[in-house]
Amino acid sequence: MYRGEVLGGKYLLEALIGRGGMGEVWSAHDRELDRPVAVKIVDADPGLTARLRREARTGARLQHVGITVVYDIGEHRGRPFFVMELLAGIDFQALIEASPTGLPVARVVELTAPVADALHHAHRHGVVHRDIKPANLMELVGGGVKICDFGIARHADATAGLTAPGTVLGTAAYMAPEQYEGKDTGPAGDLYSFGATLHALLVGGPPFPGPSLPAFMRQHLTQPPARLTELRPGIPAELERLVLALLAKDPADRPVSAAEASDTLRAVAEGLRRSALSPAPPPSTDRARLLPLPPAREEALRSTAGDVSTEVEFVNRRSETVRIHWLDYQGSRIFYLQLEPGQSYVQQTYVSHPWIVTDTAATPLAIFLPTATPSRATVY
Repeated sequence: MYRGEVLGGKYLLEALIGRGGMGEVWSAHDRELDRPVAVKIVDADPGLTARLRREARTGARLQHVGITVVYDIGEHRGRPFFVMELLAGIDFQALIEASPTGLPVARVVELTAPVADALHHAHRHGVVHRDIKPANLMELVGGGVKICDFGIARHADATAGLTAPGTVLGTAAYMAPEQYEGKDTGPAGDLYSFGATLHALLVGGPPFPGPSLPAFMRQHLTQPPARLTELRPGIPAELERLVLALLAKDPADRPVSAAEASDTLRAVAEGLRRSALSPAPPPSTDRARLLPLPPAREEALRSTAGDVSTEVEFVNRRSETVRIHWLDYQGSRIFYLQLEPGQSYVQQTYVSHPWIVTDTAATPLAIFLPTATPSRATVY
């Protein structure tokens, strides 16, 4: 195809905006209705043309805010083409490439919950996408998300004659195990691909590295995916459980519908919002002098001509055991102090001044006063 060519007597090709294994996508002008459109011209042999035309008609009946609208279908020089709404936005693959270690969790759930809604709508109408992946999902400039390319979708309940024996449709890194086995692929296959897409958005890549088709096949069929929290600590447990359930090898072990996935994503989003909106506790105004604490146990861990390392253990007002590590460098300066994980905040000062150990910078729990003896301190 070339710029300026007219398809169907009315679609004027203007610019090539994409090319892939299934064909080309052009921005075009609908001269009859005077509007911009996208035209996908498919590379298909005669045996696939009837299937593609049938599925385009099915896609055209999917009226949902999260699904790209199909306006028309036709054929040009023996090649079928689909006419769709022209979208302005960025696809999820580009978002992943811009954030190679994963997008913020709140942004991921915000982007993908509408995708699950749109998938549920398609599945309720008997349509399976069969190629859910980041490149087929788009965040729109004006807000919202769209699923693109239902061009290889099919009726979930009509298999005869639609797929030639041995034909595999989909994208290797995101395909469900049953697709690799050449089995009939229902809504559960889309859910698996959706789970692989969630995985890529959260950690920067799909659940299995491939890189070859045989390697992808072996990994998707036999290997368990890594836990998300092993790749990126801090991901909510509920979200990790959802992704692992979506990536179950057996379709029967996946969520029963995309609506269930949508509900979970929205619950995670609400939990993140509540956490972000929870007000921090007000700083304490209690400045009363602390009562003396039980005597500290002091132990010299290392002593050289140049420095002294000391460990102090004491019990704070909440009866929690706290350990402090410090270095007294030639009696002149305190270097970095480090508490045990999960303990309190330390305000560092010079050796000649107190060390204040607090829950927050404003609420003292204990005061260390250096003594004349290196590596010793009195705790109040």
